[in-house]
Amino acid sequence: MAVTAPHSCCKRAAGSPPAAIAAAKPDVIIDSGDLDQATYAKLASIAPTITRPTDAGASWNWQAQLTWIGKILGKDDAAKSVIADAANQLTQVRMKHPNFTGKSITVINYTGNETTVAVRESPPTGYLQGLGFTYNSAFERTPGGPADIVVQRRSQTEYDAFKTDVVIVCRSDPAAGSGGFAGLPGWFTAASVTLVIVDNPATIAALNTGGPAATAYLNTSLVDRLAEEIR
Repeated sequence: MAVTAPHSCCKRAAGSPPAAIAAAKPDVIIDSGDLDQATYAKLASIAPTITRPTDAGASWNWQAQLTWIGKILGKDDAAKSVIADAANQLTQVRMKHPNFTGKSITVINYTGNETTVAVRESPPTGYLQGLGFTYNSAFERTPGGPADIVVQRRSQTEYDAFKTDVVIVCRSDPAAGSGGFAGLPGWFTAASVTLVIVDNPATIAALNTGGPAATAYLNTSLVDRLAEEIR
């Protein structure tokens, strides 16, 4: 039986229009993301479409989604194995870097036009908490809310974003690419926190997407950057 899942196990895949899914000729479509009625109708016209549980809330992380998909496909043990392997990898990283444990942390995305901060629960916060960090308690996800919120200049959100021990700044602005602070607004560098600049597009995508493959990638690409800055 052909099964197509237009979304990854943790985030809707951009560029998965119904026409492209139809070309795969699936027998079943599994959709783990947010789905409006119009898109559902298009998918359902292609093949029976299974949508995520109605009670999926902020805890609808990649582990919960993979568990759900595993049950649908009768692959519970395989799903559990993947989840356990990712957890074991994080345990090994956490043991190797005990100085991460207990440090508070925030993730900021800076595009040049907009600044946003990740909220709990979201892919970035789930991964970092797995490393032993304590995520910024000022940013909690509201039911049905987005995975990040806009930081307004000279606002309470700006103050809250920079009150942790460590701030990861994911840069996708035009001046990004050198791995440094060049081109960042002064209010970033004026903060008395440990700033970790991340401007590798693949690392940023993995952090904001999550999943077993992303976890394995971040365990070197991001952890190495964190280890350079956090003593």
